[in-house]
Amino acid sequence: MIAFLNITVQCNHDRRICREFVGTYIKHELEDNGNVRISCPVDGCAEILDQLDVKKFANEESFRRYERFTLRLALSKISTFHWCLNPNCESGQDHYYGDKLPIMTCNSCGQKSCVVHGHPIDTACKECTQLLEDEVNRQEEEHRLATLRNAESASEAYVSQLKQCPSCERMCDIDPADRNKGFICGGYCAVGVSLIIDSDAPIFW
Repeated sequence: MIAFLNITVQCNHDRRICREFVGTYIKHELEDNGNVRISCPVDGCAEILDQLDVKKFANEESFRRYERFTLRLALSKISTFHWCLNPNCESGQDHYYGDKLPIMTCNSCGQKSCVVHGHPIDTACKECTQLLEDEVNRQEEEHRLATLRNAESASEAYVSQLKQCPSCERMCDIDPADRNKGFICGGYCAVGVSLIIDSDAPIFW
């Protein structure tokens, strides 16, 4: 005797599809289309089969596949969850370190993978290593340029306060606290005052 059942509790159409057909339809959706949002196969009905509906019609193998797919779908919505990239491993885990610690080691098989670039690795991720080196070089260059700018600013400030010796015309550092500081040529100057070398009388300039 062929059993005709309601496919979902929301379906309001006649029971005109047998259990075997629905089971085959579910298997096709899972294996061929990788689809876990399986709609009712009756034309014009868009109701989605829930877990109990799938369990009611699918065989054991198809239902296990459905459970794996729905679990993967749920976990994929967690931004910090990552699947192991070993093709022979179906494990996954939460790796909330992200870019700060991009290398994840699978708790199940020990496979290392880069969660930033999405590929398995042996010891280190070449892309991450290069990015780190580039960042270190960038910071060192910024520090070098900042040091150079500070040195240039200090040099400009120093040059701006130099005075020219009225005797030899060389530039001299005049210290306002030392009103009798000697010029390079041996002359002396008070702030704002120039001395002729062979004279004891100051001449303002």
